[in-house]
Amino acid sequence: MACRSLIFSVALITMTVVSCAGDTDPSGMQNDDDSKSSVSQTKSDIDEDDNNDMSGSADDDDDGDTGDDDDGDTGDDDDGDTGDDDDDNTDDNDDDETTESSSDESSEAGSTDGDDDDDDSDTDDPDDRELAEGLTLTGIEVNQAVAIRIAEDRKVVPVGSRRAPLVRDRHALVRAIYDLESGWTPRELEGRLTLHHKSGDVEVVRSTMKVEEKSDLSKFDGTIEWKLEPEQMSGDLEYSVGIFETSAFASSGSNDVIRGANSARFPETGTEAMGVPDKLMRIEVMVVKISVNGQMPVFDDANLETLKKTIYEQYPIAEAEITFRDEPVTSASCGSDNGATCLKEVEKIRAADAPAPHVYYMGLGSEASVGGISNVAPPNMNSAARRASFAFVGTGAWEGALAVRIVGHELGHANNHRHTPGCNAAGAVTDYPYLDSMNRSMIGVQGYQVLEHVLHDSETTFDIMCYCQPKLRTSEYTYQNWSEVVEVLSSWPQYREDTNETGKVDILRGFVKPGENKGDWWIVRDHMPTLPKTNKVESKVATRDGQLMNLPVYIAEMADTDVESFYIALPSDTGDLATIDLNIHGDPQRFDRPLRLRADFDRIAGYSSPLEQ
Repeated sequence: MACRSLIFSVALITMTVVSCAGDTDPSGMQNDDDSKSSVSQTKSDIDEDDNNDMSGSADDDDDGDTGDDDDGDTGDDDDGDTGDDDDDNTDDNDDDETTESSSDESSEAGSTDGDDDDDDSDTDDPDDRELAEGLTLTGIEVNQAVAIRIAEDRKVVPVGSRRAPLVRDRHALVRAIYDLESGWTPRELEGRLTLHHKSGDVEVVRSTMKVEEKSDLSKFDGTIEWKLEPEQMSGDLEYSVGIFETSAFASSGSNDVIRGANSARFPETGTEAMGVPDKLMRIEVMVVKISVNGQMPVFDDANLETLKKTIYEQYPIAEAEITFRDEPVTSASCGSDNGATCLKEVEKIRAADAPAPHVYYMGLGSEASVGGISNVAPPNMNSAARRASFAFVGTGAWEGALAVRIVGHELGHANNHRHTPGCNAAGAVTDYPYLDSMNRSMIGVQGYQVLEHVLHDSETTFDIMCYCQPKLRTSEYTYQNWSEVVEVLSSWPQYREDTNETGKVDILRGFVKPGENKGDWWIVRDHMPTLPKTNKVESKVATRDGQLMNLPVYIAEMADTDVESFYIALPSDTGDLATIDLNIHGDPQRFDRPLRLRADFDRIAGYSSPLEQ
C-alpha cells in the first residue's frame, strides 16, 4: 500500500493528513483487508497546566477595573488569567472520534474486487446503522469562538438570523443538541457528522459517547460533539448529523419525544447548508518595539507565538499574520503622557513604511503598569493611517496573559470597535445586549478557545472590550462587529506595500490634552481620512510666495485616552510653506519652520529633506 503525507500550515496549527491508496470499489469503499482508507488528524502540542491557568504579576484591583489610575487606561488586574478557571471546562480526555473521506481520486486508486460487510468500514452512506431510538436531535451548534446555533427546534437558523458568522478554514467545535424519551436507557451511541464539500469530497466524522441524559452544552462530556480542523470548514459546506445505535436495542420507554422515524437525524433526509461564507478572513499586524523612558520592552519569539495564538482564538479569522518590525524605535518623550507620544511614533512609522491599507501597526512599550491607547479606524482605505495602536506591557505581563489581553483590546479599537460597558470604560456603546446587574458586559453566549479546547461560561466571563477583569473573552456582539471589518479589509488586495501615491498629501497631525493650548504636532505624508470637521482648532498657513489660506481642521475618535486627535490636510508640500498658525482652544501657536515637523517622517522614510528653510 502506498501512502503519502501532506503537511498543512493553517493559522497556528500544523496538521498532518495521511492518505493511503488501497483496493477500492468504484464508490470508494475499501476491501475487508488491512488497507482501509484513513485520515489522521493531529493538533500541535500546547503546553497546559492542570487548569490552564496563566497568572500574571500585575497589581490586584478589587473593583474589577482594568485601569490602575484615572486616565482611562486599560490597566492591570489581579491574575491575568485567560485559561481555564473553576467554572470553565477543558476536555481532559480525547473523544473517540474518527474521520472518513471519499473522493473521486480515492475511488480510482485500486481494484474493485471484494465485498465489504463490515459496519465499521468506509462507506459513502453515513446512515448505514439504525438511528438512535428514543432520541430527538433538536439542534446543532457550531463554536469557533462564540456559540452559534445553525439549527434549532429541528429547523435551520438562517444565516441572517444568527448571532455571528461562521469562518472558513477555521477550527470549529460542532455540538449536538438532543432530548431523550422518558425511561431512557443509558448506552453508547455514535454521532456522525457528514460534510459535503464544494469540491465534491464527502467526509464522515464519527464520535461515540455513552449518553445518559439529554444534552448539556455547559460541559464537554455533556453532549456528542465533533472537533473540526480548518480545512474541514470549507466554504459553502453542506452537512447532515445523525445519532446511531452501536448495537441492537429495543426501547422499553414511551416515545413521547419522538417526532418521526428520522428524529435522530438532521435534516431528516439529505443535507443542509452550514452557512460558511466562501471568503478569506485574515488579519495582519506589524509589531513595533518602542523604548519607553530608555527601556526597551521584552518581546521575543515565544511572546510573538503567544500573541498569534491569542489573536487567532479571539478574532473571526482563519489566519493571524503577526510580525516584528526589524527596527525598534527609541523616543525620549514616549511614555510621558500615558502613551499618546508613543502612539505618535507608531503613526509616523506606519506612514513612512507605507504598508498596504489592511495592515495594523501595534507599538509595544514597557512600563511598570499596563495599558494602551488606540485610534478607532473604520473599514475604508482612506482610514489606513488610523490603523495604529500602542500598548504598555509591564514586566512579567507576558508570563500571564495580561499583555495579550491589552494588545487584543487595543487592536479591537483599531478594528473600529468602541468600548463595551463595564468598570468605568469611557465612551461605551449603548446597545450592548448582555449586561449584568452591575452594568458590566458579559459575553452572553458560551465562549470557546479553539486551540486550547476550553469553554467559557457566558455569565461569568467579561467581554474583552470592557474594562472588567480578570476573565475576558470575545462576546458574540464584539465578534460580529469585528467580522464586518475583517471581511472588508480581507477583500482588499493583500499586497505588502501601499504603492498608490495618488491622493497622498502632507498631513499636520496633533494630539492635544484637555486644558492645554499647545499640543504635540507633527507632519506625515499619507492619504487623508474622511473625518468630521471641528472648530476646536483653527488653522492658517502662509506659503513662500505670500499666499494666506485658512484650512479646515478635522477631529478623529480615540480610545483609552482623553487626548484629542486632529488632522489638517496641507495645501502643498510642507517645504513650500513659510508658516503654520494654529488657534488651539482660543490660544495661538505659530510654527515658523514647518519642515521641522516633518523631519521624523522624512528620516524614517529615508527622504533627504532640509531641516532649515
